[in-house]
Amino acid sequence: MLLTCKLLICKLHTCRLLTCKLLICKLHTCRLLTCRILTCRLLTCRLHTCKLHTCKLLTCKLHTCRIHTCRIHTCRILTCRLHICKLLTCRVHTCRLLTCRLHTCKLLTCRLHTCKLHTCRILTCRLHTCRILTCKLLTCRLHTCRILTCRLHICRLHTCRLLTCKLLTCRLHICSSCCYLQK
Repeated sequence: MLLTCKLLICKLHTCRLLTCKLLICKLHTCRLLTCRILTCRLLTCRLHTCKLHTCKLLTCKLHTCRIHTCRIHTCRILTCRLHICKLLTCRVHTCRLLTCRLHTCKLLTCRLHTCKLHTCRILTCRLHTCRILTCKLLTCRLHTCRILTCRLHICRLHTCRLLTCKLLTCRLHICSSCCYLQK
């Protein structure tokens, strides 16, 4: 299980991703370091300490952010510009997180393993009408993790709880609309 995983409380437009410790996770010992939206350093994440992955998320500047080239599985998270961000094409899992525009972003169907270890779908997300519908990101038997159905802006953009291992309680806008969470 992912132990003591904390993601962040992110206020997207008052925008400081302050001390966003994405995973102080003992399983991966990975840290996302202090991120401030215009000069955010996302991390040097060593997913397994055995350096099996040694992926580096490089310096991210909010409108010209390079997220990284991750050696994990020859997957590349390509140059991300916050309003026209291309998240990645990951060859190993044949997973594509397609062009994301922050106000009309589509994180389209991603099946991480084809072997259905993850069978994850991140569906159309529009950040202000914002639905990440039935985003079963992991249903990952490896960690018994589930990223539950999150409707991004029908909830408090988010107040959504991803994972049964409680990977996060992320409040992106802390909007005044009602919390919505589905399992």
